[in-house]
Amino acid sequence: MDWDTLRYSPWDTRAKLGFSMRTTAVRWEPRAKRMASAILKYPEVRCVLDLGCGMMGLKKYLPGLDYHGYDLQHTPEVQVTDLSVCFPPEPLPGEVCSRALVSLGFVEWLSDQRCLEVLAWMRANSTHMFVAYYEDQNRAKHGGFCSFTQRQFRARLAGLGKVNVIQHEAQALYHVGSPT
Repeated sequence: MDWDTLRYSPWDTRAKLGFSMRTTAVRWEPRAKRMASAILKYPEVRCVLDLGCGMMGLKKYLPGLDYHGYDLQHTPEVQVTDLSVCFPPEPLPGEVCSRALVSLGFVEWLSDQRCLEVLAWMRANSTHMFVAYYEDQNRAKHGGFCSFTQRQFRARLAGLGKVNVIQHEAQALYHVGSPT
């Protein structure tokens, strides 16, 4: 796949900010591995919906789980969904009680309001929600993208349930489980 030539509005602005799937692939792999180890700590999780799955780096670390990828680029294993404007079509695979929804790095590219809508939707449709969030002032200054600080983002997640922070390098990965 030629990820650098994808130009979907509003996603094309990512290229203007220096974002490239090719140049960040090295950083995605350890993050996917770390997130998978967190997911596998919950034996009730049998189905994973990977939102903004990109090159599906998470899939290989989840053997035996029912994996479903959603992204802008269609491949035989990925269902096209632009989460900036809509949610994946119903019915979702798996049962809510055994389903985990995962975002390894797309919520940052949504507007603040849409980010909150997607997080609420993820929580309503899963027992476990795993989210990576990277605070970037350059992205926030550009406008139209998520501008929350880590503290603000964590506070929004806390309103959705019990938050567990999984540190990964300079980035926090979050697990939101049962309501507090």
